[in-house]
Amino acid sequence: MKKAFEKYMIAGLLIVIPVGLTYFLLTFVISGVDHAMAPVVAKIIRQTHAPLPEDFQLPGLGFFLIFLFIFISGILASNFVGRRVIQAWDSLAVRIPLVRTFYLGMKKLIQTISETQQPTFEKMVFTDFPQNSSQALGIVCTETKGELKAVINRPDYCNVFVPSTPNVTTGFLLFMPKSEATQIDLLAEDGFKTLISFGALQPSGKLNKEESNASESDKNS
Repeated sequence: MKKAFEKYMIAGLLIVIPVGLTYFLLTFVISGVDHAMAPVVAKIIRQTHAPLPEDFQLPGLGFFLIFLFIFISGILASNFVGRRVIQAWDSLAVRIPLVRTFYLGMKKLIQTISETQQPTFEKMVFTDFPQNSSQALGIVCTETKGELKAVINRPDYCNVFVPSTPNVTTGFLLFMPKSEATQIDLLAEDGFKTLISFGALQPSGKLNKEESNASESDKNS
């Protein structure tokens, strides 16, 4: 009875905690954006001479306006005039030290992810880390490119991110030969579930099936 109780409690926590954290995170982001955009929204509505209470606030309106602004910016950036404006802003940004570091770095990251023809952050792998006698679960970010590839001077290197547990937003970025990264039949989502749960959740995949078949063959022999 005690074991069954512990089992169901752990299963419940693994469901409730991610859902709860997701809810609080979305609530925090949406409410923060709404609070920041509330004066702007109120000012726009008052310019139309529409009756508006002093404490007017429509949940989600600020977040929707930010989304709409990003979408319209994308449309404008796709035409000739928009591209000229972006080029002028880039020329200005490179002259400002702090802005240059952050803005150009983020722009390069987004361009790299959006323009790559290969799947990004999808392949889960096993690799020797931090020593040869132990295996760590990692995710292939992309192939090693640019100056790093020139320094390594090897064509078959890739960038592998090894997340920490249970906070998968931190970890180690490894540059290694593709041959040393053993690809496994595991979705990135399932891999992160395994990491967050300290290995308690281990989804079955092609690798697990092959291992179980091999162990059954050994037993039969």
